[in-house]
Amino acid sequence: MTHIVVDAAEAALIAQSDGGLQVRDPHGKLIGFVTPAPPEHEVERMMARFDEGPDGPLRSTAEVLERLRALDQP
Repeated sequence: MTHIVVDAAEAALIAQSDGGLQVRDPHGKLIGFVTPAPPEHEVERMMARFDEGPDGPLRSTAEVLERLRALDQP
């Protein structure tokens, strides 16, 4: 993935943004949008929720199929 490095003042503006922000060239032409990354504790919380689904641990397709095959055995 291509990346750019912003100066300290730009980084502070991005970090303080409460949502997405527009990036424009020196002539005012819209280049794109930046969405600040969530705080680290939010990332950790989201990863924990991903690892543990609402009904228990998440299973891979292979694990689910294996369990279904086992249920089909006499």
